[in-house]
Amino acid sequence: MAYTKADLKHDLAAMGLTGNETILIHSSMKSIGPVEGGADTVLDAWMEFFAEGLQLPGIFYFLISRSGYGTPGGCSA
Repeated sequence: MAYTKADLKHDLAAMGLTGNETILIHSSMKSIGPVEGGADTVLDAWMEFFAEGLQLPGIFYFLISRSGYGTPGGCSA
């Protein structure tokens, strides 16, 4: 059985999250499991649930760390 957007939002609330937090999200579709609508549904659920908070997808950290930004010998701006 595939997860729905409602299932995902319910699971976030069941973890004690309110949607007002600042949260760094790092996940993979493989670890979540099958979702109706795929990654679009996951992103929609996060954006709706955290509408009053701030979500920072882990991809930005990956891109910054891969670029060398802020690391010795990396770019400085």
